[in-house]
Formats: sequence, structure tokens, C-alpha cells
Amino acid sequence: LVGNAIKFTPAGGQITLTVDLEAENEQATVVQFGVADTGVGVPLSQQAQIFEAFAQADNSATRVFGGTGLGLSISSQLVGLMGGKLAVTSEPGEGSLFYFEVTFAKAGSQPISTGPSPDLSDCPRLEPLRILLAEDNPINQKLALRLLEKGGHQVVLAKNGQQALEEFHQHPFDLILMDIQMPVMDGVQAVRALRASERGANVPVVAVTAHALAGDREKYIGYGMDGYVTKPLNSRTLFGAIADALASRTARSA
Repeated sequence: LVGNAIKFTPAGGQITLTVDLEAENEQATVVQFGVADTGVGVPLSQQAQIFEAFAQADNSATRVFGGTGLGLSISSQLVGLMGGKLAVTSEPGEGSLFYFEVTFAKAGSQPISTGPSPDLSDCPRLEPLRILLAEDNPINQKLALRLLEKGGHQVVLAKNGQQALEEFHQHPFDLILMDIQMPVMDGVQAVRALRASERGANVPVVAVTAHALAGDREKYIGYGMDGYVTKPLNSRTLFGAIADALASRTARSA
């Protein structure tokens, strides 16, 4: 949210972060977080869609600064995982206010649920895995970590393809989630280097990409991967892709 505020607020503008105590009792407190800016704003007709994946406000600032259209969608999912809901008020040319409320248990009180756990009821059942996550975006990292750890898996994070290779050759992993677009070394380069090594020839790899186009599955398998999943991640598609990759790699190795 702060990144978007900086991105779409011109020089000389103002960005304000607020944290307000909304309510409390003996067990918990309700806190509202807000990010206000004096940037380009979002038309009312588009405010209901901007939290959807790949949705962006159609204005000159968006065309100038670009982006994948995933930031607000992922932010909304993260807030939802904490039991809140991300909302916006905005005026074109005046600025925007993004805000959400979260309930926190007080220290020493009876623990309460701070948000719903991801629904894993219709997901493939997987034994606990040791997973290497290669992802450079902090928001995407948090969402993937939350989903994987809720699923009972142990996760090691790498911020680019080079770090992923170093981690893999130092520690054992059952599977790798490999983002395609990363600095230093991208996912395709990393997987090619991985497959060229004896140790990395058979480890299952799932590509993680912001785009889903016709022929992508065949393309990524041609790069040496065992499947792919698109952002923003959710538990059903993520664990489904992991299960498929494990089965595919087992079949290839048989």
C-alpha cells in the first residue's frame, strides 16, 4: 500500500500512515491501519475492481508507471488472512485512502482467531515437505509462506535464482517453487543450471508466474520444470500444482 502511494503520488505530494485503536475489551483490540496520499486517485467506477488480479485503474499514471496489477489483489488477500477487509475511498486528482481493520489478541489473554485459515478442504493431501521458495517480491513471499506453512510445510526462502541454486546445493529439498521473473538470475536460468547438475536433475520444480497464457505449461516443461501456478496464489491451485509436479516427476523417474 505504501509502495503504491509512493508510486502514484507526484513530487511535492503527501503520504500519511495512520494506526488507530478502534475498540478493545479484556481479550482483544481492534486496530485500523490507513495509507492516505495526495496522488492521482481512482475513479469511483473502477474502485470495485482494483482489488482483482491484473486489474488497474485506466489512467495516464498507470500507463506511465506500469506494473502487473497484482499488488492490491495480494494485499487484499493478506488482509483477509488476518481476518480483515481492505477498502478504499478516493477522488481522481485528489488522492486515495486505503484502510483495513485487524483484531489482535492481548498478550496474556486467551488466544483468539485473528483470521480464517486457508480452506484446505478441497486441496490435495500432501505429506509435510521441505520446500525451497524462490521469490523476490516481499508481498508474494509473505502470501506464499503463509499458505505453505499453514499446509504444514517447511519453507526456505531465496530472493533470486542464484540464491536458490546456492540453497539447493547446500541443503536437501523435496520441491522448488521458482518465480520466473527475478533479479540477478531469473527462474528459467536457475532451472537450466539446476538440471545441468547431477543433484538437481530430478527435483520437482513448479514455475510461479504472473501471467497465464496458452501454451505456458508446455513452455515451462520444456525449460525443465514440472508444472506452473499463476499469481496471486491460493491454497487450492498452489497445492494442486505441487501435487501434480510431484506425481509428474515420480512418473518421469520411474
